[in-house]
Amino acid sequence: MMGNSQLQAIPRHTHPLAYRIFTEQLGSLHETQALLRAAIAISIHALEDVQIENIEKQLSDIASRVRSRARSGNRTALLAHLHEALFIEEGLAGHSHAHHLAINNYLPVAISSKRGLPVVMSLIYLVVGQQVGLEIQGLAPPGHFFVRVLTDEGWVIIDPFFRGELLTRDEAYSRLDQIHGRQLDRDDRYLAPIDHAQWIERILANLTFLFAASDWKEDHAAMLELSEVLRKSRA
Repeated sequence: MMGNSQLQAIPRHTHPLAYRIFTEQLGSLHETQALLRAAIAISIHALEDVQIENIEKQLSDIASRVRSRARSGNRTALLAHLHEALFIEEGLAGHSHAHHLAINNYLPVAISSKRGLPVVMSLIYLVVGQQVGLEIQGLAPPGHFFVRVLTDEGWVIIDPFFRGELLTRDEAYSRLDQIHGRQLDRDDRYLAPIDHAQWIERILANLTFLFAASDWKEDHAAMLELSEVLRKSRA
């Protein structure tokens, strides 16, 4: 794996602060805090007034609220309190009619508006859920994003975009069929857990596609630049 010192020091297209923060996370991207900060760094390319510490505190405050209510450590109880905090009290939900807007891929916007795309809503879920002690992994099927959570009964699939709906594998495939407007192959890879680098790759791929479609050449080049530095960090 290539160290940060071997990565390009000065970006050609990406906002310098966004690039610096992004590259600083690559050596520890397996950690949830680094995943969160890498996602925030992507948004800093477009949103210069973002304060990482404020975002981290907002999420940790939600986690503290959940922990204060579920003192037994029972995973089923933790999951119920987590969903109450995120989807009822905070009102998080997917932004179903705005997949074509780049801003909905930005974590700070999703936290402030309570709306976002599946990959971003799932990231909020992961960060808060792990802070309360749940084991959570991302699932990145084409065109959507789920998480899976280890409960007392085993792994369950959850769709944070649809206010935390719990799904069986068959229901998850049916959700994908609905999204794509056709029946997809029941490919086990669609519901296999991904690593944090793949999570960031999905966010960057979304933005790369949107900026190319909008002919925003400089922003498109910036996302390609971040994708390349991520790729090199894994080489």
